[in-house]
Amino acid sequence: MAALVSARMALFRSICLPSVAAQTDQRFVWIIYVDETLPAVSYNLLVETASSLPNAAVVRVERRSAARAYEAPCAEQLRRAGRWSEPDVDSDASRAYISTRLDADDALPVETMAM
Repeated sequence: MAALVSARMALFRSICLPSVAAQTDQRFVWIIYVDETLPAVSYNLLVETASSLPNAAVVRVERRSAARAYEAPCAEQLRRAGRWSEPDVDSDASRAYISTRLDADDALPVETMAM
């Protein structure tokens, strides 16, 4: 298991994270869900790695309720990640909520989040 986690972390650092960091529009929150079985050392490394992006949040969930967590309404997900703020009717008129599932070896084109 340790070798698999290490390989996935290497993919995350070299493919997935750089593609999210390169987004031309950074007005989004990236919630990275991990289940509770991820070893503490790996979890801490992921948190440290993701901290290079101010809009990223790593959220641990129970394995049996993971689907409920990432399929929950956006406001609930943002609250769980500690990133919720009440919309400002005047300045948040174009606020959008987008959800994707990215694996460690997935990358986004740089203008995916451009609004």
